[in-house]
Amino acid sequence: MTATNHPIFQAPNDINICIWKYMDFSKYVSLLDQSSLFFARADILDDPYEGAISQANIKLRPIIYGNQVADNIFKILSNINYSGRKWTYINCWHMNNSESAAMWKLYSQTNEAVAIKTTYHNLFNNLTEGIFVGIVHYIDYEKDWIPEGSNLFNYVHKRKSFHYENELRALIHEMPIGDKVYRLGIDNPLLNSPSETKVTINYKRDNPETGRLVQVDLNTLISKVYVAPTSPDWYFNLVKNISLKYGLNVPIVRSLLDNAPIF
Repeated sequence: MTATNHPIFQAPNDINICIWKYMDFSKYVSLLDQSSLFFARADILDDPYEGAISQANIKLRPIIYGNQVADNIFKILSNINYSGRKWTYINCWHMNNSESAAMWKLYSQTNEAVAIKTTYHNLFNNLTEGIFVGIVHYIDYEKDWIPEGSNLFNYVHKRKSFHYENELRALIHEMPIGDKVYRLGIDNPLLNSPSETKVTINYKRDNPETGRLVQVDLNTLISKVYVAPTSPDWYFNLVKNISLKYGLNVPIVRSLLDNAPIF
């Protein structure tokens, strides 16, 4: 079973492009221990614009829709966009065929960190039904229109100031209905319920969880583990030993940024 194809989530032009996840040692051990990727709730990520529309949408709606859509509909949509972040979970990767010194500095506070390397193709094939994977588009939120018709469009767009992240993201969106929670792409009670049954999504319902764990086969997902630049020998050996202890049989290598210069 693989992730779910979705027209809003665009694959990179090269499905074998390398993608990276930079993390500190504790998160790496958690990855090994759980054999799972952590999908964080959108509303607790660092970017407060997760799930938001652009200023251009507000300005252009009267031109695009005219009087066809009542103002109260946009207010309802705004509430759905805001509250739905509690039920949207994101797992982020950096697309790059080589290491990034900037990513090391951004996502590892010390030299006791690692980066796991894989490809879009491997990630897509290691995920499960109801998970969408696609590239992030970077736009000017003052000038650029975000397509409407699904709030999923909001999660594949970010501000241009984040362009350096060159992000690929995997996403889960859930729908709280009654006392149950459905995952978009697997169950859709809006389509499957009898026509006389009223189905109401209550995104405002409290969500006590901060994320979702998605189990993966680390040995088929990860192609290589890089140990942070300037890390001491004891740390490099620790990463190798803990990886073997948890049954990860992939190359553990030092960062290429440690290579000595030639003069």
